[in-house]
Amino acid sequence: MSEGFPEGWIKQKLGDLVKLQGGYAFQSSEFISKGVPIIRILNISNGNVDLNRAVYYEPDERLNS
Repeated sequence: MSEGFPEGWIKQKLGDLVKLQGGYAFQSSEFISKGVPIIRILNISNGNVDLNRAVYYEPDERLNS
């Protein structure tokens, strides 16, 4: 294991792997227990993404643009 990654994993920037989108005001009353993960600033710490406190949203066309 190198740098804390399992064997075969590589370190990459999140923006190289996914389309990052900011600015949409999700309504917390619409969060659900499973669905599309919403990564909030509190999920990012020391360059890592922690999904333990992630919230989820129902799949929605607005998330595809």
